[in-house]
Amino acid sequence: MENSGFELPQSLDKPPAWVRQMGIRNAREIQEANLTVKVDFMNPRHNTRKHLESAFQHADRFRILSLENGDATVLRDLLSKLPKSAPRLHSLVLSVSAYRSSYYETLSAYTDGCDLPEAMLCETENLRSVELKSCNPCWDSHLFSSLSHLKIDRVSSAARPSTKQFSEMLKRMPNLESLELFDAIPVESSGSAQETIHLSGLHYLSLSSLPAEIGTLLRYITFPPSTRVKIVTTTAQVPDPNFSGMLSALSSTLSSTDKRRGLDGRRLLIGQSDLVKCHGVQIKASSRLETQSDIFQSGLENPDIELNVRYRQHAGSFGQFLDSVLRQVFDAFSLDNLSSLFLSDLALGSQIFFDLFSTLSRLESIVSTDTSTDALLKALQGTQTLGQAASPDKANIVFPRLRSLALADAIFEPDDDGSESDGIPVDLLQNFLKQRHMHGAELPELHLRNCYHLYTDDVDDCKEFVGDVHWDGIEQDVTDDESEEEDEDEYGDIFDDFDPDSDYDPYDYGWDY
Repeated sequence: MENSGFELPQSLDKPPAWVRQMGIRNAREIQEANLTVKVDFMNPRHNTRKHLESAFQHADRFRILSLENGDATVLRDLLSKLPKSAPRLHSLVLSVSAYRSSYYETLSAYTDGCDLPEAMLCETENLRSVELKSCNPCWDSHLFSSLSHLKIDRVSSAARPSTKQFSEMLKRMPNLESLELFDAIPVESSGSAQETIHLSGLHYLSLSSLPAEIGTLLRYITFPPSTRVKIVTTTAQVPDPNFSGMLSALSSTLSSTDKRRGLDGRRLLIGQSDLVKCHGVQIKASSRLETQSDIFQSGLENPDIELNVRYRQHAGSFGQFLDSVLRQVFDAFSLDNLSSLFLSDLALGSQIFFDLFSTLSRLESIVSTDTSTDALLKALQGTQTLGQAASPDKANIVFPRLRSLALADAIFEPDDDGSESDGIPVDLLQNFLKQRHMHGAELPELHLRNCYHLYTDDVDDCKEFVGDVHWDGIEQDVTDDESEEEDEDEYGDIFDDFDPDSDYDPYDYGWDY
């Protein structure tokens, strides 16, 4: 039995109504019940130190202890009063608030985080999960023993562990299944050679830091090739040798054989990163082939690898950044067996599309949404026969095994008075299908959803060269008012009140998830 609050009854002889509702009928059951203590200091109802300190008297029965969004000074003072022994404790969550009632008064505490007491909870033999945010722990603490889940989100620069300290900590957690480090990567030790630690039970690894720091960590830990890996990072230049080195270290760890580089990718998603807003790229790869009920769903909610790479304006144009990142990814991992490609709202140039994708002879499905479609069709049109003269030989066709092309949210050129338009000429799509048909590589399936300026006659023309066309039948136009409204919704908030002479970076969203 677990009590979801932290205010315990004064008398155990006559339990109050909320205790009886939990099925607890007598004093003995109250004394034996496990306790779940969850406090959010941003909630006025929970902001009472008196009751919390009272609850600490029952720490020997704590099953879960969660103290979130606390002030660094207040949290440290409270934790200093916490008993050292909590034999039933299974899960611990501690976090310092990112919000400040007085910016100048608490800026130092926020920046440096909360220094946790060294002897805090040193007797917790059943502790299996620890999550810390803006907290600076003692890396030799008994907290980091026998854990199966460890998440550390931000520690101050001065509080980061050395690689030697971190290695010793990992040795004490042989059953670790999940490791998440956000801006908490160890600092490389100088002097002696670094021992390699194998995390045999690791299922999930999530890292957020600079490429050089992540690369260093990946060189002295190893884990099973089946481990799911998520990385959030930033490239400082184009190309970035530290980014390339990080990918190489990851690929080496994930390689199942000496001949295959890293993950044997079967499905690949390339799109805008939700974690770094409109200035970043997200790459997801999976070795598993799974049938999707909706072809426009990537099915990559739990990919084997996820990379979120932030773009810095001083690293060249966004096109140069994207070109560099994708080339380095393709150099690091084996994608020869790629079967499914999902492009989401990210315009790829024709040349990089040709260089990276034209040799993928096993590709069977391409899904493209939003702005990706224009570049995709132009690239397919230009690389249809690998630059060779037209030939009836199917071997000259790019993607000879392609069975399905799906386009969503594409904006085609309006069929009007011939004025300039940023839309996609529908001829691009029709010519692509026609060429495949002429070369004996007719596309079996074409899917069209929520496209603009696409009409029945256009779709009927496509049907002449495709085995089966799945169109939602929606005929719709984009008006100037709608286009302007979309631009304002997408970019307005970013640039509101932006002073170009200030040091503020409108794209600096941090690494919060």
